[in-house]
Amino acid sequence: MASTIHRFTPPTCTLEIQGNKSPLSRWTNQALLKNFRFQLRFDDPREPTANQVTVTGDRQDMEQLQIGVDSYIQKFLYSSFKLNNDSSLDSEIKIQSHQNQPYLQPQGLSKHELFLGKLSHDGNSDRIQLSTVQLFDLVTAL
Repeated sequence: MASTIHRFTPPTCTLEIQGNKSPLSRWTNQALLKNFRFQLRFDDPREPTANQVTVTGDRQDMEQLQIGVDSYIQKFLYSSFKLNNDSSLDSEIKIQSHQNQPYLQPQGLSKHELFLGKLSHDGNSDRIQLSTVQLFDLVTAL
């Protein structure tokens, strides 16, 4: 089977998905992939190319990343529309790491820290600091 590549390129990150086309694709209206792998490059314009982080994994890794990001975004948006300002943003949307899964924590209103958990990456740290623009580019790519 031929290898299929899907590439999503918002301005500050690039998501590539590779896999072999499943024979089941013939009977569906969409391309079904097996041996699914992804590569996510954070193209931070503030960093030199050598310092930019690339994350890789399989279908399950990408699903865990998407769950962590989606959960954070829902809580982030909810807290930004809340009328009651009694509690801080940090305490409202702090997400705890569960079994080494990816998650995010706020760093004020315009910065967010992505903890990579067990995701494979080429960086020196287990976390990446994202601006709000980078975070929403990540959401768009996923």
